[in-house]
Amino acid sequence: MNIIVDNREKGLVKLLNAYKFMNEFDHINIQIEQLPIGDIIIKDRDGGEERIVFERKHVSDLASSIVDGRYKEQSYRLDGSCHLANHNIIYIVEGSITSLNPKFTKVKPAAIYSAICSLQYFKGFSVMKTTNMEETCEYILRMADKIYREKHIVAYYANKGQESTHQQAQAQEYCDVVKRIKKDNITPENIGIIMLSQVPGVSSAVAKALLDGGNKTLFEFVGECRTNHVFLSEFTYEQGGKQKKLSRTAIEGIDKYLLREKEVIICVNDETDEKLNDL
Repeated sequence: MNIIVDNREKGLVKLLNAYKFMNEFDHINIQIEQLPIGDIIIKDRDGGEERIVFERKHVSDLASSIVDGRYKEQSYRLDGSCHLANHNIIYIVEGSITSLNPKFTKVKPAAIYSAICSLQYFKGFSVMKTTNMEETCEYILRMADKIYREKHIVAYYANKGQESTHQQAQAQEYCDVVKRIKKDNITPENIGIIMLSQVPGVSSAVAKALLDGGNKTLFEFVGECRTNHVFLSEFTYEQGGKQKKLSRTAIEGIDKYLLREKEVIICVNDETDEKLNDL
């Protein structure tokens, strides 16, 4: 079996090699690559078929990703970019959830448990809780060893034939959580929201409000801003049951990146000057 580890997981690679040596797992080969998705992948040596994809998250990293939205973005990417059934995509949550320090994060343990519930129940991913990196390495190696020793047993794969409805709903929600997106998830309805949310200061929620949930095109929005000069300053949207105005950063960003027209510079030489004088 091959265990492919992302090149950013240097500490994990050292421990995996040490545990491999101690357990005499000569049939397991550990490689380092830049992985497009996941942190660790278990693959067959012959033919290289992927068996398991691991997304490793320390509890503190998971807390940070919940705050900035990366947690949802990564789960969408794993769901849409991998051919494996979701139960063979395993989130490893490493560390103690109850020991989150309130001095360094506003995320409470309840939010971590809620995220894990969403990953399992709504996304269909598997979640493994480990105490530390050592236990993570042991788990990954034991998983690879088990698959190798019992390769004659056919693995269970869920029927993914009813994905169309799920994917349609995903495409509508995707712009809420992603700033740089996979092309397969772009639709005519969310492209404007996705593009507008790239502007500094404009969140996906604000972009959705400005474009009326996708009913207004980005072209129409720009036209409205140019004809109605107080549109942005007077615009309000609802968030958390309250009416809010656009931030100065959002207004300045929209003006800078979408509304400001380039100056037309005419280079004049002697011949051009003569033609202009003849007009």
